[in-house]
Amino acid sequence: MRIPKTIVVASLLCALAGCGVPRASLDLARQEAVYPTAGLSDADVAAALRRQADQWAQLAAMLRQRELGGIMLVDPRFVDLVDKNAAAAARLRALIDANQDDPALRRDLLAAFQALWSQAQTYLAQ
Repeated sequence: MRIPKTIVVASLLCALAGCGVPRASLDLARQEAVYPTAGLSDADVAAALRRQADQWAQLAAMLRQRELGGIMLVDPRFVDLVDKNAAAAARLRALIDANQDDPALRRDLLAAFQALWSQAQTYLAQ
């Protein structure tokens, strides 16, 4: 199997120019690390937990993209952890959507997700 020259040239240029994960991934982590969670109603907790599934999936997708001037040298283990968070948030969302889980009992998960976002922010900002 031959790799097209355009792909080889683009890969070389990207490596020389300093391609990395989009900087928007850091912006997303910063935004989610400070997302307000205090004093939410049960419906707001459910909405916030659903939102987590979308946001973690978005970060996971961003970590697979490359752009000029992006964040370099993102550890594959970090990408794997983000994938696991995205999967866990998606499972929780499915349970909430199927009325098999009471989001009011999951307020502690919002704080846990926020702590994970803070760690993601710290890692991506290095």
